[in-house]
Amino acid sequence: MAKKIPFHVLITRPLEEAAPLAEALKDQGHRVIVNPLLTLEACPLPVFSSLPKAWILTSKQALDALTRLDPERARPVFAVGAVTTGACQAAGFETFEGGGDGARLVDFIISHNLPGSAPYVHLSGEDIRVDVVKVLQNEGIAGVRAVVYRARENPVITPALESAFIHQTLTHAPFYSLRTAQIFIGLLKDMPLFTVKEVCLLALSKAILEELSCFEWRDCQVTRDPLGWLCEEGQKK
Repeated sequence: MAKKIPFHVLITRPLEEAAPLAEALKDQGHRVIVNPLLTLEACPLPVFSSLPKAWILTSKQALDALTRLDPERARPVFAVGAVTTGACQAAGFETFEGGGDGARLVDFIISHNLPGSAPYVHLSGEDIRVDVVKVLQNEGIAGVRAVVYRARENPVITPALESAFIHQTLTHAPFYSLRTAQIFIGLLKDMPLFTVKEVCLLALSKAILEELSCFEWRDCQVTRDPLGWLCEEGQKK
């Protein structure tokens, strides 16, 4: 039987989220470069006089604030995709998955609007792509947005990543957010000698895939679970 060749995976997520991904891949014998392109900063928690009808999360990064705002897990969560849904469920929340991106999530909430007059509360980052609350309000559904974290850009290529580009050793690059993809594009456009022609792109959504299509990749996949995809493919090699 042929010997399994380990992947060499680039992880660009914030350090708090990159660490467990890296450990899971290393446990399977893969090589990992952690090069965070975003740094997370928590914002002061909002104060609510009562709990909302339900929480809305368009990013797993708001989960820490959610657990502190609703320690009894008394309200359900509408989550944007599989990763955020899985994290909320693991934290003990009843969670509904909304389809993979902000627009689909809004459509899902509208079509599955819960009874009651209390507003939905969208726990979000400072920067958002889809104004979920505004769309809900336009449909006559009460909603409030609360910023619970900021994501600061960290547009730096570490020596380890630079070496991987020079020697073309990277095999896979999962991208979980459009903003991280945009930072990565800016970095590589300033480094014309770096290439991703030997790298398989794993995009959490079609929007991320389209954003990164400006580069020539060895292969491109849209997957709701990049880590699961890597682990499964790694077992096949």
